[in-house]
Amino acid sequence: FSTADEAQVNNGPFYMVSDDDGEVVAESEPLNMQDHTKPLWAPLSLAIPTICKGDNDTKIYFTFFNWGPDEKHNFLGMVETSTNELVRRKVSGELFTLQLETGVSGKVKVSDVYFSNEKPSSSTAISQEQPMPVEGNGETLEAKTESSVDKSINGGKVTSPEEEEATKKAAEEKEAEAARKAAEEEAARVAAEEQAQIAAEEAARKAAEEEAARIAAEEEAAKKAAEEEVARVAAEEEAARKTAEEEAARKAAEEEARKTAAEEAARVAAEEEAARV
Repeated sequence: FSTADEAQVNNGPFYMVSDDDGEVVAESEPLNMQDHTKPLWAPLSLAIPTICKGDNDTKIYFTFFNWGPDEKHNFLGMVETSTNELVRRKVSGELFTLQLETGVSGKVKVSDVYFSNEKPSSSTAISQEQPMPVEGNGETLEAKTESSVDKSINGGKVTSPEEEEATKKAAEEKEAEAARKAAEEEAARVAAEEQAQIAAEEAARKAAEEEAARIAAEEEAAKKAAEEEVARVAAEEEAARKTAEEEAARKAAEEEARKTAAEEAARVAAEEEAARV
């Protein structure tokens, strides 16, 4: 993370520890060092039951500074953690990210964590006797000793590395099982959606075919009706024509008969006139 002014070698990096309420419960001594980019932070001894209030998953905060005169310290970043997480990170070697409002300013690593039933000698819970150093800039630092964890510290439970590893493994297995079930459910959902889509497309196809068949039947019926109407009109016209022809023939026959009768009457009249004469 960012360096301080190297001219102030006696005013080096330090950090404060705050509880979940934001109250500062411990503060390390500033480091007297030339290179502020890779500090090995001063250790502190903390009264765990006091800072954690009996719950070792309660949040605690490490705030890092470069020392400045008149308490005008250069803020380097903050880490949010807990007692159990410090143990986990010590065992796994996983680094903490040092956070600023503008982003990440560096990394810190837990080097050693020790637990004891002995109370810190200072009323402010600040001591250099029980080390809990963290290393800056993400550099690898091998743990100096094995962590010795007392499972009961003034009534608060601290998880041992073995228990933590088993818990972590169980959690990973549970997450993997949940992920597998979620993947299976997602695959089943996708398959169901695909089947529903296929069924909908098939229903739409059948509906389109039925509509096309209905339209074709209506068109065929309309064509037949039109043909039948044309045939009916033609038949009526043919019948009317024949009727007209028959009527004309009848009238012609009647006219011919009238002419014949007139001629016959004239002939008879002529004969009678001749006989009279």
